[in-house]
Amino acid sequence: MAIVNSVEQSESPVLLITPDIKTMESLSEEIQFFAGENYEFPVYTFPDWEVLPYDTFSPYQDITSERIRTLSKIIRLNKGLIITTVATAMSRLMPVSYLTARVINFSSGDTLELDHFKNELVEFGYKAVSQVVEHGEFAFRGSILDLYPMGRQSPIRIDLFDNIIDSIRKFDPETQKSITAINEINILPANELDFSESGIKQFRQSW
Repeated sequence: MAIVNSVEQSESPVLLITPDIKTMESLSEEIQFFAGENYEFPVYTFPDWEVLPYDTFSPYQDITSERIRTLSKIIRLNKGLIITTVATAMSRLMPVSYLTARVINFSSGDTLELDHFKNELVEFGYKAVSQVVEHGEFAFRGSILDLYPMGRQSPIRIDLFDNIIDSIRKFDPETQKSITAINEINILPANELDFSESGIKQFRQSW
């Protein structure tokens, strides 16, 4: 396809702007289907929020998750394709510094200070719930922490021994059963914007 050839020949990431989300998703599927395994560059979609920033209701968590995942990937992207919509291309985005300052990385065997970590999760937009089922949620049950990080396809379960991370596993949000063990995890912020009082005030002054 012409698009694939253009991306392969480009020395920097290519931005493809589509009229709407339906076209964006269709193009993404077509490019990956027809190119098969012949292309060696990542394809990221960056959907529209479908609501206005600081509206009275929030966008779907899956949309926010995909947007934050894409933003985290393209910060250091040297080659690849980013597909988005006209509305998204015309909107303002979070500063790179906002995103990079709100990423948490840890591995099995690391020490996790629970009180500090809980405060960080809330500060980064995560919500405490009794059972984790969607992006941006976390739940503590004794020595077990369930968390659904933004940008991931499945939630994770962290088993603690005192304050030491004993294991990290993916789990099924429907059955709540643990699946695959992983060694490390990075947690992205749950919001693209600062929803603190000072953050909302600053946004209104500059919007």
